[in-house]
Amino acid sequence: MVDIGKVIEEIQRSASSAEAFRIFCKAVEQYGYDKVCFTLMTDHPALGLQAFHGFATSYPDDWMSHYMAQDYYSFDPVVYRCFQSPAPFFWDDAVAAQSRDPAKDDKTLLTSKKLMNEAGDAGLADGIGVPFVSMSGELSAVGLSRDRPVTERNYHELAEVALLGNAFHDKFLSFYASPTVPRMTDRERDVLAWSAEGKTDAEIAIILGVSAATVRFHWNNIFKKMQVSSKVLATCMAIRLGIISVQKPAA
Repeated sequence: MVDIGKVIEEIQRSASSAEAFRIFCKAVEQYGYDKVCFTLMTDHPALGLQAFHGFATSYPDDWMSHYMAQDYYSFDPVVYRCFQSPAPFFWDDAVAAQSRDPAKDDKTLLTSKKLMNEAGDAGLADGIGVPFVSMSGELSAVGLSRDRPVTERNYHELAEVALLGNAFHDKFLSFYASPTVPRMTDRERDVLAWSAEGKTDAEIAIILGVSAATVRFHWNNIFKKMQVSSKVLATCMAIRLGIISVQKPAA
């Protein structure tokens, strides 16, 4: 069983992007995913980075070279799904979604099928995708792969991997920016601190003696200040930037 909190702390303490990637890869390997590919799917002007497939990857070099030479990025159902939805997904769902799209012609579908077959031969038989979308619309994602198909879907594990992916994404890209610490109100820090303790919005509302609508109001302000759209990512950033600590706040 993976200790999620411990792994997130290790990622946050990493001294380089390479170390953050190594820790993330080691963690997801415990779920059976032994290969990882982190891609900037759109330009990230705030960081001065351009779109780049395999910005950090443990995929085989020969597969990456073949993938790019065949222009498979334009036909990849996993890439297609990342642009369609920010939710984590299993690869076979991405394949099914692309096949149902009436806008996709026969050439695209045939090339996609060829791509997935060749990926399986290269040891990338199955996997999951975890997209990340910033408030400014910048898109990136991690693809996690294994050498054999998943026999039974485990959505709990999918959620855990997505949580680890968000922590990795935040820390990895932090090495390419000079972060400024946004000014938070006491209530906003309270919301973030209790979120770090795993509390839901409803539980935070009870603890703080406010309505759930007020908690959502604070989250909206937090998102604007941090330029993120995920509570998990906002909480991870708050810990990394020293806005909150992992110790439980006073009720």
